[in-house]
Amino acid sequence: MTTNQLPPLDPAAAAFFIDNAGSSYDPTTETPEQGAERCARLLARAEAYAKAAGWTFTWRDDWELPHSHEQEFGEAYSGMPDGEPETCEGVTLYDEDDDVLESLGCVDDADADYRRVIEAELALEAMPLAMVCTHDDAELERLKVTCGDCGATWCDSCAPAPSARCHFELEHDDDDDDDDDDDDAASMSDIAAALDAWDAAVESDARAMQDAGDELARIIRELAR
Repeated sequence: MTTNQLPPLDPAAAAFFIDNAGSSYDPTTETPEQGAERCARLLARAEAYAKAAGWTFTWRDDWELPHSHEQEFGEAYSGMPDGEPETCEGVTLYDEDDDVLESLGCVDDADADYRRVIEAELALEAMPLAMVCTHDDAELERLKVTCGDCGATWCDSCAPAPSARCHFELEHDDDDDDDDDDDDAASMSDIAAALDAWDAAVESDARAMQDAGDELARIIRELAR
C-alpha cells in the first residue's frame, strides 16, 4: 500500500544527510548551506516515507563486469589493488508486495552510512511526486493541504495539485459511480428508443423521419456536454 500521508521530518535524519549526502543549491535564491539543508530534508522525508509504506531494501554482491573496474571506469580505480574496490554491491528497493520499485548496481566500497544515503535516494526516486517536500515541519503546517475526501496530505508549495484537486483522487471511493452508471444506462435507453423511432419513420413518411432524426441529434448533443 502506498501511503498518502506526508511523514513527519526527523531532525536527526536531516542532520545525518547534511553530513553524509551530496546536495545542490540555486545560487539565485539560496546559499550552499541552505541548499544542503533543503536536500537533506528531502532525503529524510523520503527515508521516512519508505518506512511508513513498508518498503524494503536488499543488498547483494555485484561483481558482473566483463573487465576490472579500472578497465571499465578508468583511473579512478588505478590506486586500488588489481584495479578493484574491496566490495561491489547492488541494491534493490521492493514495495510491500515484493514488486521492484528501483535498483542500483555497482555501488563500491559502501559503508553503512553510504548505504543509508543510497537507500534514501532510491526511495526519493520511487515515492509519489505528491509526497515531495523540502520544508521543515513548522513551514509545512502553513503549506500543508488535506483532502476532505480521502485525508491525503501534501505540501502545496512543493507539490501543488492541479485545479485544487487531490493527487490521489483515482483512489477515492466515488459514491457517485453508481449514479453515473444509471445515467449511462438511461442515456443508452434514450438512444435505443430514438433509433427505433427512426426505423419506424423510415417506413412512414418524411416528416416523421425528420422528427426522429432531430430527437436523436438532441440526445447525442446532451451526451456530449
